[in-house]
Amino acid sequence: AYSDYYLSPISTAYFAHSLISILQLQHGGIFHLGASDAISYYDFAKWLVSQWGIDKRLLKPSSAASPTSPQSSMLGCAYSARIANLSIPNSLNMLQSTFS
Repeated sequence: AYSDYYLSPISTAYFAHSLISILQLQHGGIFHLGASDAISYYDFAKWLVSQWGIDKRLLKPSSAASPTSPQSSMLGCAYSARIANLSIPNSLNMLQSTFS
């Protein structure tokens, strides 16, 4: 799993709640949704194998030949949160919500 590619996961429950809140605003614009942080695909894989009881020794970090999604490219969600009065959970909370 790549240790230098990142994702900012959101759960379907968070997405649905946020979408309803945004639609009720009747306010135009572009709204970004995501976790408050980004995690690497390797960290996501480590979390996933721990949830599924898979031997962690089978998982090895890897580097992409030319990473194209550095952590700094994560879209900010502060505007969406402020306008729609949303809280922004972190990645681990989003994952726990998704896989619970």
